[in-house]
Amino acid sequence: MKPLDFRVKRIRRTYFWTAWLICNIITSGVVWLMVGYYPNYDPNVMNMLIGGVIALTFIYLSLLTVKRFHDVGRGTGYFIFCLLLVPIGVGDVLILLEALKDSDVDNQWGVNEERLLFERNSDYYRR
Repeated sequence: MKPLDFRVKRIRRTYFWTAWLICNIITSGVVWLMVGYYPNYDPNVMNMLIGGVIALTFIYLSLLTVKRFHDVGRGTGYFIFCLLLVPIGVGDVLILLEALKDSDVDNQWGVNEERLLFERNSDYYRR
């Protein structure tokens, strides 16, 4: 769980999209099960439980996105700026564009893992 490990500053694009997809599938399943299996449950309690699940998902995905921004050479401040622009629809596009970029070269948040992996396996690729 790289997003929860504060020693990890960058994550690759493949890891980001895989973790993003799995997190959203799990959240959707949990909410669907809560609503489906407890339809007569107190609505106020159900709303609080669903709100808690969504808040945890938001926190996890925010940490994941910040580490992806670090991988492309952007800071946490830029992510917060994009997050503030989400209500007007611009932030979503900016976050998506940053998440789709290739990994940056070595930067202040660490070395490029994809480059290190390629260099370790370069003899195999040169055959």
